[in-house]
Amino acid sequence: MALGLGLGIGLHNSNQDLIVVVTTTTTETTTSTTESTTTTTETTTTITI
Repeated sequence: MALGLGLGIGLHNSNQDLIVVVTTTTTETTTSTTESTTTTTETTTTITI
């Protein structure tokens, strides 16, 4: 998960207030997992004497 942060500060000289704008954008990465299934074949040998 990645986090992006942006910060903007604007200063007005007339009123002398400090306006802070913080925007956060989060991008979530999805991971796909592939499961491999192994099939085992069992051979039975019968020996007749």
